[in-house]
Amino acid sequence: MKVFYVYFAMMLMILFLLEGNAFPWSLYAILTGNLNNKPESRATDSFNPDKDLLYLPPYEKNEFIQSIDDLSICRKKEVRKFIHLYLTSGREFLKSSIQKSYIYHGAIREYFVQAGMPEKISHLPLLESGFEPFAVSRSRAVGLWQFMRTTAIRLGIRSDGWIDERRHLEISTKSAIRHLRNLHGVFGSWDLALAAYNGGAGHVKRALMKSKTTDFWKLAESGALRPESAEFVPRFAALLIIYENQALFGVNGEIDFREDITLGTETVHFVGRINLPELARALGVSTDSIRKLNPELNANVTPPYCREYSLRLPAGASEKISASGFTPDRTPQPPRIKSHVVRPGECITSIAEKYNSRAQLIVRYNGLKNPDIVQAGRILYIPY
Repeated sequence: MKVFYVYFAMMLMILFLLEGNAFPWSLYAILTGNLNNKPESRATDSFNPDKDLLYLPPYEKNEFIQSIDDLSICRKKEVRKFIHLYLTSGREFLKSSIQKSYIYHGAIREYFVQAGMPEKISHLPLLESGFEPFAVSRSRAVGLWQFMRTTAIRLGIRSDGWIDERRHLEISTKSAIRHLRNLHGVFGSWDLALAAYNGGAGHVKRALMKSKTTDFWKLAESGALRPESAEFVPRFAALLIIYENQALFGVNGEIDFREDITLGTETVHFVGRINLPELARALGVSTDSIRKLNPELNANVTPPYCREYSLRLPAGASEKISASGFTPDRTPQPPRIKSHVVRPGECITSIAEKYNSRAQLIVRYNGLKNPDIVQAGRILYIPY
């Protein structure tokens, strides 16, 4: 890998040293937008890697991951186009995605390494969700890995009023690994597997039969794939190249490396139900910071049907919990729990009377900071 970075740095040095007249088009100029005011499509179309760039390896049907390592995938104008797009009009999305990746990618990468999966594929949430676990697509796909509910059910991912495991870091990532591994086993290459991850295995199989090719780039060019699926692979390749070379593309200085993003985490196992605001006070952090690390939770409490639950917390949490004397709620689970949408004018006391419950129990189950103020339209879970 070090050899690759040295090679890439040398290539860019050559690009900078050569004068414009002798070197009319450079890959770096195409990618960074220094195009002498030429339209994007015209610039990428007129760029000829063989004539206009020194030392770019031939693509020669390279395996997808290798072609990103040696940059030979930049010979594909579709990849150059999307690198240019993410460095210009898509720059804010790019910066936001990179910044959020530092909250989650360390753990995701470990799951991929443990599973023997290519590390580069672990960056797929860059494109899928911008590393935003609360992302919801127009087609109602949810989470870092953007699972549809039907896919989630097939993968055994739970979703109810208390929890949506499509947003659970470990569960969703391990499910994505199984799904991606299966797709790679079916199609035999990562570019086709990625296209199938986006468009569905059935769609890609039908496109392969129609186009009579197993080469992704020829398949995309044939028009047999839906445009979104055809663009999915070059978009991901473009984001990955920028992500791995942030300094060279000049975006590293625009990323906000706040302390709360770069701090380490640990997983703490609890026996009993956890009230997040109470736990936050014991740790000296905000409830939002705990929710950010555990985005699968739909409320400020862990699911009442879970006698045990593991939470991802800031590093050092175990010691602080022991010192604070914080203890989970181990009271028996109520026989029934009902959801209630708060109406204008309702208060916790009146809601408790309606269901023959106790106001204190409702407050605890829903992790309410201020039980005197309950916003109309909010969903409360009522033990009774």
